[in-house]
Amino acid sequence: MKLAILLSGGKDSIYATYLANQTDKVVCAITIKSKNKESYMYHTPNINLVSLQAESMNLPLITRITEGEKEKELEELVDAIKEAKEKYNIKGVVTGAVGSQYQASRVQKICSELDLYCFNPLWQQDQVELLNELIENGFEVIIGGVFAYPFEKEWLGKKINKETISKLVEYNKKFQINPAGEGGEIETMVLDCPLFKKRINVLESEIEYENYSGTYDIKKAEFIEKEKNEKEYQHKKIKNNGEDVLIISTIDSKLKLYELEFIRPITNIIKNEGITYTIKQVSEIDGTEAQSKIIITGTAYQDNKFLEYKNKIKKILTNDKKILGICAGMELMIFTEENEIELDSFTEIGPVVVEELNESEFTEGFDGKECYFLHQNGVRSIPPNIKEIKATLATKEGIAAIEFTNKPNWFGVQFHPEVNHKELITKFLKY
Repeated sequence: MKLAILLSGGKDSIYATYLANQTDKVVCAITIKSKNKESYMYHTPNINLVSLQAESMNLPLITRITEGEKEKELEELVDAIKEAKEKYNIKGVVTGAVGSQYQASRVQKICSELDLYCFNPLWQQDQVELLNELIENGFEVIIGGVFAYPFEKEWLGKKINKETISKLVEYNKKFQINPAGEGGEIETMVLDCPLFKKRINVLESEIEYENYSGTYDIKKAEFIEKEKNEKEYQHKKIKNNGEDVLIISTIDSKLKLYELEFIRPITNIIKNEGITYTIKQVSEIDGTEAQSKIIITGTAYQDNKFLEYKNKIKKILTNDKKILGICAGMELMIFTEENEIELDSFTEIGPVVVEELNESEFTEGFDGKECYFLHQNGVRSIPPNIKEIKATLATKEGIAAIEFTNKPNWFGVQFHPEVNHKELITKFLKY
């Protein structure tokens, strides 16, 4: 699949490019240069160097300039993505979003309106794991900006290495600094990586620093030849590590890149609980699966392939199982032998407040909370003649959570708890 990368120059967007190229093909880059240094959407330090990065990756670059006015700054992004679609026939957009629901949901909405896939391969990744993967995969990254205590001037221009990561972990424990800068504490710049044909060498730079805030501005840079490296870098794929929990993937097998976005966050939660898991494609379910605990994942907004396998999923929906269905997983759970509730077409993308409809021990305390949604189909309401399914949470649009009255350990949520309510998955694992 041909993809465009939203290129900021920082570690996340270029690592996302690297991962996307392992399953698909990034054919162009899009950069939005914001005049507002406080932009919620766009990276600003050393943004002018993205042209060198794109050139080193042999990617044509589409650039737009924005005043950086909140929400209005999205107009330039829409225009640039439209150009990429028309000019390079892209089918999807890749972002370097890790934890920002604000950024991720806005790009998701734009892509849904333009009928494009939206990939976020770093979504909800462990921050320290991300930094270590950069080093392991041959990325040369420097710090181009610091914006919080206790970062001293000496951090500006510093390379990210094992020693740097160790210090960032220390700052995380002492000062709650996000080690990868997701809170805006640091900004980065990539000088080299396996995708670059030539390394970027800094010739002139200028440091501005005051009160634990400053930038390392690269004024002049050049390409230099790289030493031939025989090492083949490759991202660690998600591997099965045991049999305690069965994770059923609802992702279309042709959209492998989405596994990093919708499965890895769940496996990280499971691993943190000291529990093992095995992953199986929904199309491969045959009824012989022995695990007593099952999590059925969500998938991308545009991906409805899983609906072809609703009869497959019926083979495993038995009374002795403990089951949690997430988004697409919940939609599959309502297709039982006894009844089929028709799905309605309605869109929810990003954080949405839920309200309690009926008491539930599983979703207790969720009334009035924001949950992260990403779907184009759902259930508006449970028909009164269906007694075995109880809606426990809802939004203004439709049902947000269900449980089965005749099966005490079956739960479904239309939202993605792996994003901002990981405790719900942990709670399920302890049942």
